[in-house]
Amino acid sequence: MGLLCFGVASSSFGFNLDEVFGGGKPASAPAVESNVESKPATKATAPEQYKFSRSEAHQQWVLKCVKGQNSGREKCNLIHQINNKQGQQIVKIEVLQTGKETADNNKQILFHLPLGTWLPAGAVLKVGDMEERMSIQICLPAGCQARTNIGMNLHQALSRGSKGVVQLLNQNQRQKINIEFSLMGYAKGVEGVL
Repeated sequence: MGLLCFGVASSSFGFNLDEVFGGGKPASAPAVESNVESKPATKATAPEQYKFSRSEAHQQWVLKCVKGQNSGREKCNLIHQINNKQGQQIVKIEVLQTGKETADNNKQILFHLPLGTWLPAGAVLKVGDMEERMSIQICLPAGCQARTNIGMNLHQALSRGSKGVVQLLNQNQRQKINIEFSLMGYAKGVEGVL
């Protein structure tokens, strides 16, 4: 099963941590993200095409779904987005199905982080007393991505908490940036992630 990543072109702009927390000019180019990874074509079948099917609000989180035109199967991600006053995305958080069965869970939490982050430090997810270190895997014009599997302990912390924090280190390596996000609606919304 491919991973599902939704782009919000109208409010996703590449920008730098210094611009967000230091008052620099925002970038003007919109982010370009693919909506869905398709399975490779085989001799007998064409690649699956996906079309938006529904959206459900769960307080601060939104469940967004697409449906395969050939299979009729639905895939859904749970999304929370934090924007600055200009409407630019600071952080986007997605909970998605990995398609891989594990002992605990088969979901991941993916963070779309701003540019200007010190990459070797990675990112830290803090929920209550729990801390989860994440490596930053790739940087694109719209920002950098870090992800981690949602095991049972992290799932319980996310479901029971009211807020989480993603911590980054600025590119000057002197300033820790703590970006708070709401967990209101996560527990109900995550049930719909397919």
